[in-house]
Amino acid sequence: MSNPSTWFRSAWYGSLLAMVFASALTHAETKLLRERTLDQRPTLLIVGTGHLNNPGLDLINIKVDDVLSEARQKQILAIVEQLASFQPTHVAVEWSLQDQSSLDARY
Repeated sequence: MSNPSTWFRSAWYGSLLAMVFASALTHAETKLLRERTLDQRPTLLIVGTGHLNNPGLDLINIKVDDVLSEARQKQILAIVEQLASFQPTHVAVEWSLQDQSSLDARY
C-alpha cells in the first residue's frame, strides 16, 4: 500500500473495527443488535478535526484560523460542552505512542 490515501483509509477502518470489537468484549452479556430494543442500541458519535499541532507536516495541509482567537475559543467551548452532554462511555483518539503515558496520566 504505497498510496498514503489507501493506507490512511485502511488504518482508519481498522481502528474503527478494533474499537467496536473492544467495546463488545467489555460487555459479558452483550446481545446482538437485532435482539436489542431501540433504547438498548448503542449511539456512535464520530468527531474529526485537522491536525493542529504539526503545521505544514501533513500530506494535505489546510488553512486553519487561529484557534486561540476569542471567536474560535467560544466555538471550541460550545463543542466541548456538547460532547460532555453526550456523556461518552468510550473515547478513541489519534495519539503518538511515545506520548501515550502522558495521555493516560491526563485522562
